[in-house]
Amino acid sequence: MYFWRIEKLKTSMATAPLTDREVLPYLIATVILMAAVLGVAQHVPVTSVWDDISSIFGMVIAVIGTIYIYNRNNGEAGQHFLQRYIVIGWVVSLRWLVAFMVIFTILYIILEYYDTSAENIA
Repeated sequence: MYFWRIEKLKTSMATAPLTDREVLPYLIATVILMAAVLGVAQHVPVTSVWDDISSIFGMVIAVIGTIYIYNRNNGEAGQHFLQRYIVIGWVVSLRWLVAFMVIFTILYIILEYYDTSAENIA
């Protein structure tokens, strides 16, 4: 299972399709990640209209992105779309997750420092 570097994966998928057994771990990992995100979202006590707008925007981007990727896979003439979507999507999602975790951690540290600095001044 590939987690970060996908050059070898893309090369092997271009020459021959993966078996269902090879795709299964990626599907399971994707389902677990989606369930975790939904589980966290359920624990948000109050949602605002901006949360709803953000959710709708995320769904629209997901649909547009999926259609774009489908077309990049040659649309109806393309082959093994779902397999490629799930496997490569897992790696790309993992990359985005790490990037966001780093960004939000840095923002949290900066905001926490700013907040404690303001308390010390007052």
